[in-house]
Amino acid sequence: MLNSTNSASNGWLSPLRQQGDFCDTAKIAYCGTGCDLSPKSLFFILCSIRADMDTLWLGSSKEGRAMKGVILAAGDGSRLAPLTHYCPKPLIAVGGRPLLDYTIEAFARAGIRDLVVVVGYRGEQIQKWLGDGARHGARVEYALNPNYERGNATSLYAAQPYLDGGDFLLSMADHLIAPAIVAALYAVPSGCHALGVDYQAQAPPQVNDATRVWVNGAGIITRLGKKVTPWNGIDTGVFHLTRRVFPAIVALAEVGDDGYGLSQALTRLILSGDPLWACDVSGAFWMDVDTIEDLRYAEAELTRSALSPLRP
Repeated sequence: MLNSTNSASNGWLSPLRQQGDFCDTAKIAYCGTGCDLSPKSLFFILCSIRADMDTLWLGSSKEGRAMKGVILAAGDGSRLAPLTHYCPKPLIAVGGRPLLDYTIEAFARAGIRDLVVVVGYRGEQIQKWLGDGARHGARVEYALNPNYERGNATSLYAAQPYLDGGDFLLSMADHLIAPAIVAALYAVPSGCHALGVDYQAQAPPQVNDATRVWVNGAGIITRLGKKVTPWNGIDTGVFHLTRRVFPAIVALAEVGDDGYGLSQALTRLILSGDPLWACDVSGAFWMDVDTIEDLRYAEAELTRSALSPLRP
């Protein structure tokens, strides 16, 4: 549950007034004649989702708002050894198909077909398998991150030259995600940073070694990390981001941090006053596959029913 403590409406509006398109949209909705929707309500109307809304979201038209997706597939997947000794983690099979296939198709089904896949460890195998992405209904470019061992923020930074400067969606290749989650983050207003948050996560691949978040009463994530306490939600690994994240990654190097994790970069943005919104995706299917135990659990879930939300 969200923290019941809420700040005054002016406090909620203040960071919005520093953000692009959504700031203007929110002020119009809040101050316009006859409209009694607060910007907070507007944001949650746009971003809240449940699994039974899948068809509604996927049927929505996104014409006129092209957006790229970035999928991080560079890591060596050491916790899935020995399976990853000769095979990159994104190509490990679950439910008879590589993990990466599900991620690519989730983006394509949600209307995001221009994708940048960041590779590193055994990247040539990923490129050989995925090709140009056409058989998955996508158009794939590849970015190489030779420094993938230094953290996933370095992989995101490697994708920067392939992005057009606009907003983009980000996911991890080892996360099984329903298309509904991608669609929810796609609907986030332009210029905002947002993270898909699950307030009801219970499955072992969701909560074991999870990145935790604390969401305040205004719907803003104020803390995130694996050791955050107290916490009231789980990071699903799907983000709506802007180019403002890249200077935050550079800043990690400038201060000499040992690792370059996405959580650290986003924390720098949060502390600078650039809000990270929580997009509620509770109830939609997702799993983070990090270990052999996670793989077995995901396999059981995907084979349990032919009606799995991840099936094409």
